[in-house]
Parts: sequence; structure tokens; C-alpha cells
Amino acid sequence: MTANGIQPNNKRPYITAYQRAKAKAKRHSWPSARASGIVPVRHLVKSLHKKQEDMHLLQNEYANKIKKKKNLDHTIEITPKFQKGYQFRQTAKRRPPGRHLELSRKDTKSQTEYNVVYTFKFFATRSQSTYTVQAFYYEEVDTFMMKFFNSSHKSKNKYGVRTGTGDVIAILRTNFDILLHLNKQFPHANFGFIGERSFFKDKSSGNTLLEPMENNQRFRIYRLFLQQSQQKSRLIKSFECYFFNALSTSLLLNKAALDTTTSKGALSHILDFMASAYPELNYSDL
Repeated sequence: MTANGIQPNNKRPYITAYQRAKAKAKRHSWPSARASGIVPVRHLVKSLHKKQEDMHLLQNEYANKIKKKKNLDHTIEITPKFQKGYQFRQTAKRRPPGRHLELSRKDTKSQTEYNVVYTFKFFATRSQSTYTVQAFYYEEVDTFMMKFFNSSHKSKNKYGVRTGTGDVIAILRTNFDILLHLNKQFPHANFGFIGERSFFKDKSSGNTLLEPMENNQRFRIYRLFLQQSQQKSRLIKSFECYFFNALSTSLLLNKAALDTTTSKGALSHILDFMASAYPELNYSDL
């Protein structure tokens, strides 16, 4: 205790990204990846169909909840000041391997459900890193599912690696600009995002701890970002925005494609297709 009676704070701050990740995993009691790695997508989609309240539009409701609950999320600070994204360029447009071949229905290991993937790259000046954005197009449901990662990460779990560069708003804004770019080329397409789970591998024990899928951190960040006025004002002109906590998934339904079907029907069609294509997700496949 000091002379003025104040107890000194001897706790050392977490300096490295490893220390911060370890503290976060323990603080939130992340389970072992071996026990929680598989997400039963098909089962969760069936549950969504049964719970009709989970299928309704959350765009305005969620915005009101943010105002009422100040401590909703401490993972990101989004300021009202507009921030531009980085310049991007398209680097590839590829069909999945073997797509041109006549594959038998039993050959499930060779089949892929997406029809084409568009790849974009941009350089984030703040973090001095190159990022890759992939937009997987599913023709049957006319939907792009978008993912991004730091290009220096090559593992199967590259989408779930935490970078901690503090440049999240500009990076998300660049992804949003790419979405608008694709929307011009595909004016009737829908878009979706899945919040990938973060993971932590303990160097001493070799055990991997995995963030739960439901309402995970990336999903909360994406949702908060889309609810900001700069993005929201652009989105509501062309899309209806839906959020599904159980799957940490955001879906943007294109209003131009809703002339022949209802929003609920379109949502059910997309969710059922994804559940059929990916009945289970394993964290090593993300």
C-alpha cells in the first residue's frame, strides 16, 4: 500500500496477442475444440423454422435494443464518423475444381455446392497487411457468401485467426464496398456473412479452445457495423437484413428478387439449401 493509502495495481497488461487471446478464452470459458468443433447446421435450421420469432426482420428492433442497452457489446467501438475503406481489386474468378466434370451423386467428396468464387485483394495501410476477400456464389439460391482473411494466414482456419490490428472498421468498410460492387454486377443477388469462431491453441498443453458458434464475437461486430447509419442507409434501399444468432449468420435479401416470393419463403429456401449443402460445420473447415 502506498503512502496515500491507495493499493497499487500490480496486474501486468496483456502485451502480446497470444496473452490477450489466452485471457479471453479463459474469461469466457471457451470449450475444447474437440468437444465443440462440429456445428449441427441442419438441426439448427430446423429449430429456426420451428421458432417463427427467429425468422422476422431484426433491423429496426436491434437498433432500438442498442440504445436501451449501453453495455451490449464491448468488443468494438464504432464511431459516427464516416471512415472510408481501402482500394481493392479483383484478382480471380474461379470455378471449383472438377466443376466441369460429370460427377456422380455418390461422389460427395469431389462435389462442391458453390458455382464460382470471386477473389478480391486490398492493402490495409494501418496494419501494413494484405487482405483477401472471397465471395462464394451459389447459383441455386442466387446468393453470395462473403469471407475475408489476412493473406499471410494459410491454414484451414485462416478465417478465424485474430489479427488485433485495430483496423477493423476500415477493413469492414472495404468488404462493404466490395459487396456494393458485386451488387452492381448482380442486381438481384442476395448476400450473407457467417461470423467465424475464434480459437486459441495453448502452447504448453497443445489443447485448442474454441469460441461457441452462437452469437459469437465476429457476428456481433458485423451486426453492429451493418446497423450504423452509413451502411444502413445504403442497405435498406436494396436489401432486407436478417440476423440469426444461433448460426451467427447475417443474410441480406435483395428486394428486387422478392417480387415472386415472400421474404419468409426466400429465407427458408436459402437456409434449407445451406443446411443441405453443409449439414455440419467443423472448425477446421471454416
